[in-house]
Amino acid sequence: MTVSKWRRRFHHQAIKGLQDQQRPDRPRTRDAQRVAEALNTALQNPPATATHGSIRALAQHAGISKSTAHQWLQIVQLATHRHRNFKIST
Repeated sequence: MTVSKWRRRFHHQAIKGLQDQQRPDRPRTRDAQRVAEALNTALQNPPATATHGSIRALAQHAGISKSTAHQWLQIVQLATHRHRNFKIST
């Protein structure tokens, strides 16, 4: 069925038909500006008792769950403990 769908799309739309179409999904609950502000603040102001930020600190600062904070960091491919330089754990 998948092959038939792609062949049909190619037949009707040529190369444009081979581009994947937008899929319906749940609308975003937070805008990009809020995400950017939270990530920037977390990176610029690590907790006073720590050498670098963490997922828990970002979640607490932004008022979100740890899993959401982890997703945000994965989307921008960011590791809070390596954003300026490499650190070796003691």
